[in-house]
Amino acid sequence: METDSVTQHTYQLLCDIFDIEPTTSIKDSFKIFNQKLIQYQKDNVIKKPLVTEQLSKNEENTLININNVMFNDYKQRENLFKLRSEATLDSFRYSKAKHFKEAEYNNMLKAEESKGSLSIEKLTIPHILSTSEDSLQVEKISNGKISKNTDTSTKKYVMIEKPKDRGGRMKI
Repeated sequence: METDSVTQHTYQLLCDIFDIEPTTSIKDSFKIFNQKLIQYQKDNVIKKPLVTEQLSKNEENTLININNVMFNDYKQRENLFKLRSEATLDSFRYSKAKHFKEAEYNNMLKAEESKGSLSIEKLTIPHILSTSEDSLQVEKISNGKISKNTDTSTKKYVMIEKPKDRGGRMKI
C-alpha cells in the first residue's frame, strides 16, 4: 500500500469509529476527533496513563531488568506447572485404577497437543509504558476469615489445626 492509501484508510477508520462523515474536511475532522477523545477521558472511557513523563536511561534499564526477571520467573513457574501436570497424569497412567482408561488418556493428550500449548509472552516496553494507572489497583478477592468460616467438603482435610492422634504411640 502506498502512504496516501494507508493515510486514507486510517482516516476512514477514524471516521467510522467516531461516527463522522468522511466528507468533512480533515482539519475539522481532527478537531472533532480531539473533542471526542477529551470527552472519553472525562467519562473515564480512556484511562489515565501510568507513565506521564519520559523515562531516564537508568529508569528504562531498571524497567527492562525487572521485565526480564519477571518473565524468567513466570517461565519457570510455567515449566514447573507443566512438569507437575505431566507427573500427575503419569501417576494415573501407571496406576492400576479401574476408572483410568489408557486409550482415553492418550486421546486426551493428543487432543491437547494438537491445540498447541499456550505460553506467556514477554511484555514489550511500549506495552508496559502504555498501561493505565488503574493497573495499580489490586482487589482482595479472598479473605482468610471468610474461607475459614465457610463449610466445604474439603475443609476438614485442608484446614485442620493439627494432625489427629492415630494411636500406636507409646507413652513414656
